[in-house]
Amino acid sequence: MVTDAFGTLLQEISAELKIDKMAAGEKNSCIVHYPDDLKLQIEADPTQTDLLLIIEIGSLPNGRYREVYFKEALKANGLFPSPVGIFAYSHKADKLILYEKMTLKGLSGNRVVEVLTPLLEKARQWIEWFKRGDFPVAKQNASSSGIFGLH
Repeated sequence: MVTDAFGTLLQEISAELKIDKMAAGEKNSCIVHYPDDLKLQIEADPTQTDLLLIIEIGSLPNGRYREVYFKEALKANGLFPSPVGIFAYSHKADKLILYEKMTLKGLSGNRVVEVLTPLLEKARQWIEWFKRGDFPVAKQNASSSGIFGLH
């Protein structure tokens, strides 16, 4: 029986994604393994106020290649309108990650899946670039004309 908001939300997400029982582990997180080797970590923060969706993009070798990836990830984070997911670097895992943070209060499994779909799409694109050794290029939405309507 699920007694907390995070556990209930995991059950809703599980139903939406048609995945058998998702349950939180010791650290209040759940990992979903996709057939294409992508791993999604879903976790509640320690205060149970926010939900994090985390996807590892990969380890970047030192040097120019790493610099370009970090530069493009930072550009992608600053796109307007707001980007899908935020790139960050995990020192602990030594990997570039893509994550999304959502307030748990009132959150439904359906809403999580609505956010998760484009997040997974973006992660897969960046992982593909990474595997091929290509450099991603962050592009602003063509219909957007900048944060203040200026070019």
